[in-house]
Amino acid sequence: MKRALVFANRNFKEMRRDIISWIFCIGLPLVLLVVCKFIFSAIPDTPANFLLQNFSGGILIFSFSFVMLFCGTLVAKDRASSFLKRLYVSPMKAKDFILGYVVATLPIVLAQAVAVYALSFAFGLDFSWNILLGILLSLPSAFMYISLGLLFGCLFNDKAVSGMSSLVLNVAALLSGMWFDLSMIGAGFSNAMHFLPFANAVDVI
Repeated sequence: MKRALVFANRNFKEMRRDIISWIFCIGLPLVLLVVCKFIFSAIPDTPANFLLQNFSGGILIFSFSFVMLFCGTLVAKDRASSFLKRLYVSPMKAKDFILGYVVATLPIVLAQAVAVYALSFAFGLDFSWNILLGILLSLPSAFMYISLGLLFGCLFNDKAVSGMSSLVLNVAALLSGMWFDLSMIGAGFSNAMHFLPFANAVDVI
């Protein structure tokens, strides 16, 4: 475990240097939240899924897809360099490598949750203990996106990781129900989408 934590510390330092990725992970979800707030506020008889207490959670889930890109790019760059090759002769095991990348991304996930809900509170969202519960329940979704990032980083180079992550990001946005009620298209479509993890993640939070 100590080796994994040391490796995680190194990975977090590498992530901290990438300012552009931080802008995507933290800044872009906040921009989306601001834009959505003003657009949805202008809609008369706002649908339930466009109310602040509902779509703020969807924005948080959506922001995790940027962590996938962040993590996958780091793994791909480490593979392309001689860094991982040197680590192969160390006593680190596979679980140490995996934990090292996962633990390094958790502060980013926490920062996303704090930033999204801090802005939501500024827009008038009432505090509820259910919000804290929702953040805890969103962690499996965060781990799913981190795992996809690790998978893409192991299989592709950093440029291909960006493309694959963008594909997942768009699929998650369209099929999660964060932008529209899936039942509007039909009960069959809604049920089918709930076999995928994206809609369930938005529903639970």
